[in-house]
Amino acid sequence: MARNLEEKIERVIRFFKEVPEDSIAGRVEHGLKLFYALDVGGSVIRRFQRRIAHEIGWEEKNLTITNAAICGLAPSLFVLAGNYFFGDRVGESFQDTFYKYEGWVVLQSIARMSYSQITKKSIGSISIWNAIFTPIYAVQEIIVSSRKKVEEPMD
Repeated sequence: MARNLEEKIERVIRFFKEVPEDSIAGRVEHGLKLFYALDVGGSVIRRFQRRIAHEIGWEEKNLTITNAAICGLAPSLFVLAGNYFFGDRVGESFQDTFYKYEGWVVLQSIARMSYSQITKKSIGSISIWNAIFTPIYAVQEIIVSSRKKVEEPMD
């Protein structure tokens, strides 16, 4: 796992720019890396999305819109449809949980896509994943930057 968010962002940029091997396995691997890059790169906060979009030659808003559509809206609609058709077999608590969470993701994705289209700016997503790991990355960045300051010689 990446040591800090900067390294993760560098990996995302590298995955976008990487040229696939001329084989089926190489193209599948490249497709998975592009999906990872879109998933991570389109959900982080604005300053990181802006940097990623600049490095890969995309408009800032397009990274957010692509992430919201492919990684937010599409899977959530798929889960909601599955829950609608097959949810009675697993029970009400399962159904309620997935209706509420996936409904939140659908609304958030539509709001992010609309905001980005209107303002031409990117916007990060709010998810359980980000709620858990963003504070960890923030603390990690503070520790790393404070260590760098201590290690730098004073003039």
